[in-house]
Amino acid sequence: MREIVKVHSTSDMSSSPPTFIKGTCTDMCPVRERKLREKEGLLHLLELPIGTPLHPAPEAHPYLTVKSFSRSAAGQHTPYQDDLRPPAILYKTVCHLLTNIIERQGMEWCIVYDFVFDRLRAVRQDLVIQGLGSVDSIMVLEPTVRFHSYAGYRLCAEPLSKFDPTINRTHLLECLKQLLVLYDEVQLGCHDTPGTGARAEMEALYLLLTLGYSETLSRSLHLPRELREHHALKTAFAMSLAMWCGNYIRACALLPQLSPLLMCIAAQQLPLIRRALVCMWSVWTQCYNHVTCQSFCYILQWTNRNNKMRVLANKWSAYQK
Repeated sequence: MREIVKVHSTSDMSSSPPTFIKGTCTDMCPVRERKLREKEGLLHLLELPIGTPLHPAPEAHPYLTVKSFSRSAAGQHTPYQDDLRPPAILYKTVCHLLTNIIERQGMEWCIVYDFVFDRLRAVRQDLVIQGLGSVDSIMVLEPTVRFHSYAGYRLCAEPLSKFDPTINRTHLLECLKQLLVLYDEVQLGCHDTPGTGARAEMEALYLLLTLGYSETLSRSLHLPRELREHHALKTAFAMSLAMWCGNYIRACALLPQLSPLLMCIAAQQLPLIRRALVCMWSVWTQCYNHVTCQSFCYILQWTNRNNKMRVLANKWSAYQK
């Protein structure tokens, strides 16, 4: 299913602006939740100083405890102001998660991912409840998109019991779509626009997530000129256009030109490209005698070529039958 960014104009909104609650919590976790989780023994290992035992029940430190995600449900009371974190605290929380926590050593990274994933959902929840402006939301959503992009690549070989790539991709697309809409709102509203490099990277990410989709290619063509001429966006656009044209070899050839983060996303699309190319390989070997397994493995960015050549040989035998 194609994922398309749709910008809703202000004319579609209600004439009376909604009323939002403004948060006053000055910690990464509200005092009420912190005391409850300390009492019930619900503190995560990543919220404790390194080397702290879990028994007896440890103390909740205000500089380590992070508000957890709580799903909205019918009958729940409206959040109190001191349960919601203002923009500066939300940004501080994101920085803590993506610097201090994500680099924690001596712990399986799947556990780190689950913790950061949950706490970032809580950050986004606070954003929505308070109805924060575009600039504040962009500052939080950009690093969130980068986290999901990197996590999808780092954990792609993990079993489903530890990491679900579909859920990660769903949240990545949700954050990215929201971010692109905010970029458009800032541009239309003539506010202080975000840095060209950061926006170009996000637009390029969206192109790579939806390789070959005409809608995303069309969106890129309508971006401001300084964005379209950015190297990251030009490379991602060329790669997506090559996929749309069925030129899979060019799409693979453009991979080394991407930045490390964009390559993380493009690498997750490689299985789709490789399947299409393997299906075409039988035709090429009949028409062009110089297309060998070695050259084909190089095109597909396969490094362990001996094993991959055996895979191709098996595929070729199946096609011959």
